[in-house]
Amino acid sequence: MNNYFKMKNIYNDLDIDKAISDLQYFIKCKTVSYSNQEDMDFNEFQKIHSYILDTFPYISNYATHKIINKGSIYFYIEGKNKDLDALLLMGHLDVVPSIKDDEWSFDPFSGDVIDGYICGRGALDMKSICAAEINSIEYSLEHFGQPERSIFLCFGHDEETLGMKGQWEIKEDIKKNNKKIGIVLDEGGNLSNGVKYKANAKIMEIEVMEKGYLDVEIISKSKGGHSSRPGNHTALGNVCHAISNIEDNPFNPKIDSAMETFYKKLKDYIYDDNLKSIIEKNDLEELSRYLENDSYMMPYVKTTVAATMIESDSKGANVLPQFVKALVNLRLSSFDSVNYSLEYIKNLCKDLDVEVVGKNGINASKISDINCKEYDFLVDSIMNFFDVDIVLPSITVGGTDCCFYNELTPYCYRFAPIINNDNIKSGVHGVNEKCHIDSYIYGIKFYIDFINKYCY
Repeated sequence: MNNYFKMKNIYNDLDIDKAISDLQYFIKCKTVSYSNQEDMDFNEFQKIHSYILDTFPYISNYATHKIINKGSIYFYIEGKNKDLDALLLMGHLDVVPSIKDDEWSFDPFSGDVIDGYICGRGALDMKSICAAEINSIEYSLEHFGQPERSIFLCFGHDEETLGMKGQWEIKEDIKKNNKKIGIVLDEGGNLSNGVKYKANAKIMEIEVMEKGYLDVEIISKSKGGHSSRPGNHTALGNVCHAISNIEDNPFNPKIDSAMETFYKKLKDYIYDDNLKSIIEKNDLEELSRYLENDSYMMPYVKTTVAATMIESDSKGANVLPQFVKALVNLRLSSFDSVNYSLEYIKNLCKDLDVEVVGKNGINASKISDINCKEYDFLVDSIMNFFDVDIVLPSITVGGTDCCFYNELTPYCYRFAPIINNDNIKSGVHGVNEKCHIDSYIYGIKFYIDFINKYCY
C-alpha cells in the first residue's frame, strides 16, 4: 500500500504504537447496533468514551464534550478566530454484528495484529477512521496548540441503523448553539481502480452526496386453510406477484450533476471508445442508459429496488398462510423523493390484493458544492498527499450520517484516507474484516496535514 503515499517522511514523531493500541481497544469494544436500541449494550460505547477522555490528554484539556443518548459523543475545540467556520470530523462507533463467527480466521472482537493488519469488526467500518481522526487532533493540539479555526469531532452510535438517535441529534445540538460549520469530513470515497469505469487512471473519489433510503412493506392477508384448497391466489402468491411487478418495472435512469462532472473530468482517461463518444456528445440520457446496463454503475444512475426479507405465519407446507409480509429496500436517487417512490410502488401494486406501507424514508442528500474553495482545498490536499492521477466527485450509493449536516453547511464531503485494496474492502460487513497498519498510520498523517493547513 506504500505506493500510494507521496508524503511519507512527515510527522515521524507520531506515536505509532499508541495509535495501533487505540484502534485495537476500539475494536475490542462490542459496540454492535440494532434497530431496537434497547437491545444495545451502551456500556461498550461508554468504554470508548472513557478511553478517549483518559488517554488523549490534549483533547481532554482543550475540548469540551457532550454525550448524546448514552452512545454518541462529540467534542468541541474552540478556535482563536471565532469568525472562521469550524472543521467537523465525524464517524460512527457502532458496528454490524460479526455474523458467521465460525468462518472468521480470528476472533471478530480481538483487535489482534496479524501479518501487518489490525483485525476485527469495525477495523474498516469505521473505527480505523474514528481512531485516526482523534489521533490526528491529539497530535495537532500537542504540536501546534490551539487552532485558529474551531474543530468538532463527532462520533455517532447508530449509523448502521439510520443514525436518528446519534449524529442527527448531535447535529441538532450544534445547530441549537449557532455554531458555524465549514468542511465536514465523513467516511466514503476512497481509491478506485479506473478499470471499473473503463479508464486508465488511479482515481481518488470524494463522495459529495448520498442516495436516499426507503423500506417498503408488502403485506397480504387471507383466511388461511389447507393447501389442498388454495383458491386462485395465496397470500404468499399475492406478495410474490407484487414483488415481480416491482422488479419488472424499474425506475428510470438519470444522471445527477455529480456523476456528470465525474465522467466529464474522467473523459481523457477512458479507453472505451463507445463510452468516450457518448461523453463527448454530452448526451446525458444516452449516458444514463449506457451506465444502467453496467452492473457496477447501475446504482449510480437510478433508484435501486431490492426485495430482501419475507415472513409468513404458515406452520407447514400444507398450511395456507393468513399473513405474509415482504420487505423491499429502495436506495433513492436524487431525482426520486420518498413520497414519489412510495406512490410509484403503490401504483404498481394497486390491482393486487396487497397493502403497501412505507417505512424509514430519507430523501437523497443535497449535492455538496464542488465549485468552491473548500472543495478545491480538499482536492489539493489529496493530490499532494496521495500518488493518484485524478480526484473526482462521486456519490454514496449506500448511506452515512454525513447527510444530516447538509442542513448546516454545503461542504459535506465523504472521503476516507485509509487506503485498502478491493479484497480487503470485502471484509466490510463480511467476515475477516481488517485494516492494513501502514494505511491506518498514513490516514492519521493525512488528517494531521489537513488539520494543520485548514485550521492553523
